[in-house]
Amino acid sequence: MEWFNFKGQMAELGYEVFTTFWDDFSIADSFGISAIKDTYKRAFEEWKWDYKYLTELVMVLNWKIWYWYKKDEKLAKCYNDL
Repeated sequence: MEWFNFKGQMAELGYEVFTTFWDDFSIADSFGISAIKDTYKRAFEEWKWDYKYLTELVMVLNWKIWYWYKKDEKLAKCYNDL
């Protein structure tokens, strides 16, 4: 997986990342769709009551769709479905 600086991209937009969601999903990417779904399930269950964390989770999912678009259709679709 080529390197992508999520924190840097967010900083350019004036947003300060405060979770490890990008890193968590990047690790899961290496293990496939079941790992991505498991990571999502754990993150959502832990943070579904905190709108700030949930918002950042959704942001990461959207950036992952963009990241995998045209690189790996199955991963992009998985993130889109989540």
